Amino acid sequence: MMKNQNAQPLLVVRDLQIGYHHQPLFKPMSWSVEPGIVVAMIGRNGIGKSTLLASLLGLIPKIAGSINTKGVIGFVPQHFVTDLSLTAKEVVLLGRAIHIGLFTQPKKEDEEVALSKLAQLNALDLATKTFSAMSGGQQQLVMIARALATGAELITLDEPMSALDLNAQERVLKLILQLKREGKSVIFTTHDPMHAALVADKVLRLTANHVWSYGDVKDELTEAKLLDTYGVNVEMVGSAGDKPLPLPRLNVHA
Repeated sequence: MMKNQNAQPLLVVRDLQIGYHHQPLFKPMSWSVEPGIVVAMIGRNGIGKSTLLASLLGLIPKIAGSINTKGVIGFVPQHFVTDLSLTAKEVVLLGRAIHIGLFTQPKKEDEEVALSKLAQLNALDLATKTFSAMSGGQQQLVMIARALATGAELITLDEPMSALDLNAQERVLKLILQLKREGKSVIFTTHDPMHAALVADKVLRLTANHVWSYGDVKDELTEAKLLDTYGVNVEMVGSAGDKPLPLPRLNVHA
């Protein structure tokens, strides 16, 4: 899908500082997300990716700076635990709460939206199945459908591939590209730079010493910058389109 060069950004971050107990995790951040692009947020485990995502969503307060959004942001958490025996359709209907209210019964059109989002992900067969009994990959599809049901143009996913096997990872990466083709923007967090190389347009790289950088994939996924990010040598091999692929050189016999 062609991007509208004059389109207003869906997310604009200016001089943002995030963290806990007034202790910033990173130097002030300024970057933006335009319509129809995929942004991969990469860094080591525990570096602050989920904390930054939660701050962008307003789930935890920022320390300083501004976060301006256009419309609703859809959110797919890393884990969604419920003690209720909800079906997949009922979980997706939770995404309609901003349109119908928390204590209002969903209307027929809301149920039609929920089913259409499951169908969009080829997951309509899950509609009547109990969410808690599903596999991790199936739950991921349902949660993406819930985010889409909000009507959001920007979808955020926290570590969507963290507990998935290779086949399921491939399906999620294809879904991210499908959302992009439909004109959505996507931000996802990952500890694996290969995911960024395969589907992202931009990379937000979070490193130690409070440092961050944001730019095109080809500029951020370099051997030197990935060594700085992970402390592991990475060789750029092959390509995905016009983007080289990072291959870690793990020194396990030292």
